[in-house]
Amino acid sequence: MHQIDLINKLLSQYKLWTIKLCSAGINIENNILQKDESNPIEQKFFSIGIASLFVWIATGIIGLFGVATGGFLIGIILFVIGWLLSKVINKVIFGTPRKLENISTNEKDLLSTLQEIENKHILIRDDINSDLVVVHFKDYISLKKEFENVINELNNFNSIHLAYKYKLKHRYVTNKYKIEVKNFHKIYANK
Repeated sequence: MHQIDLINKLLSQYKLWTIKLCSAGINIENNILQKDESNPIEQKFFSIGIASLFVWIATGIIGLFGVATGGFLIGIILFVIGWLLSKVINKVIFGTPRKLENISTNEKDLLSTLQEIENKHILIRDDINSDLVVVHFKDYISLKKEFENVINELNNFNSIHLAYKYKLKHRYVTNKYKIEVKNFHKIYANK
């Protein structure tokens, strides 16, 4: 009776784990495609800050040469130049969303591999829910190898073409995926 309760507990943990795995995979996909969940308000404040900073610095530099820059029109012109400059900086830092058709073949392969792994585990979860299979983790070794290959690909992923925000975020989403893989091993090993 105790073993049946243990198996049921592990199976329920596995069902919950598949949802977390799908979430981690979606985070990686959103990072590669530079889909942003944050508000554009963040970018607007950043733009206004850069434009204001540009006005302040430009007036200071022009003032060093003895030219009076207290005029309203000059302030507006400097603010517009700073705003345009901030748009370029925003593109470098925040990037623009990428389409699936426009990404490289390595990225497409990585995303398709992640999707295949998720689909396998969703099928296993569906089999568990329908009680069709008595032994659920019979292919553990092949699943483990697939996870090792994907983690290796994620670690070796060249994120140089991503915007700065997504370069920094790549390590975070990769570590989140690694944690889910470790949780899978813990569920299998009952630890």
